[in-house]
Amino acid sequence: MAVELTVAEAYKMDIGRNICRLDSKSMKALGIDAGDIVAIRGKNMSPAVAWRCRSEDEGVGIIRIDGTTRFNVGAGLGEKVTVEKAQYDNAKSVTLSPVEEIRITGDISDFFKERMISKPFVKGDKV
Repeated sequence: MAVELTVAEAYKMDIGRNICRLDSKSMKALGIDAGDIVAIRGKNMSPAVAWRCRSEDEGVGIIRIDGTTRFNVGAGLGEKVTVEKAQYDNAKSVTLSPVEEIRITGDISDFFKERMISKPFVKGDKV
């Protein structure tokens, strides 16, 4: 089962957290609860953690996602995306590649581990 929703701006508190906000009707149609992972499909597919929307968004047919998720999905504000319950496996390892030059001193593996553990993403996603 999948639902088609219109992309809207994420709440400020959700930016950078890989969260999408859905109304209760969409969550029921998908058979998911808050905290479940969904696959969002625009030009590309990227996962996000589903959370309930605010009351003013109930029944409006939108999905609130931040700019990074919109980039990964390949959809802009006001565009339609398809959302479905995600089928996934846990990663055994992750390789990161910086998109711009950075300088690193010391071991930063714990820094990345803390910020990426339990966040859903797929190969090629900007994180």
